[in-house]
Amino acid sequence: MGSIATLWGTDLPAGAAGANVTVADANGTSRPAQVFYASPAQINFRIPQGTAPGQATVTVASPAGTSASATAQIASVSPGIFQLNSTALAAAEVVRVQAGQQSIEPVYQLDASNNVTPLPISVDPRNGAVYLSVFGTGFEYAQSVAVTVDAQPVPVLWFGAQGSYAGLDQVNVGPLPASLAGWGRVNIIITADGQTANPVEIYIQ
Repeated sequence: MGSIATLWGTDLPAGAAGANVTVADANGTSRPAQVFYASPAQINFRIPQGTAPGQATVTVASPAGTSASATAQIASVSPGIFQLNSTALAAAEVVRVQAGQQSIEPVYQLDASNNVTPLPISVDPRNGAVYLSVFGTGFEYAQSVAVTVDAQPVPVLWFGAQGSYAGLDQVNVGPLPASLAGWGRVNIIITADGQTANPVEIYIQ
């Protein structure tokens, strides 16, 4: 509940103002959902706060009065990590701490064709300690979160609602082990209350 979800279909009402989405939970309570994006094939929306866990019915209605429904399983915790490109580059920021000063660095760059590609991250201790803020949804209400980077456990410093955008969650981890230097692409695995999110990647130089 409270997480961002995606619904796929055909001939869906386009435009966030034109698509009306409601979620009827396992207790029979129906609530309107906030719609972020709507096209004829896809609607991104937020599961309403207060939705009870269990099987729910999601209904999409158009301004013309047509509607369609589908069922979905709602859980209190269902972690998903956002990706910046099709190769699962993590939606994340690098926080580098050196001599008591913090700096924010991206994990991506744009190539000559404006494609999003990984930006190599230095974990050399001479360049400061490296922490990550990773962004996703579905783990705001988790009791515990664990993170590994290429199978190495990394300390979780904080997790919860990001605060600036509805449904967006954040987990802060680090410092990244200096032993990762030179490994190239590494997997980040995030588990919330025993449920594992989709794997994502960063690039270590």
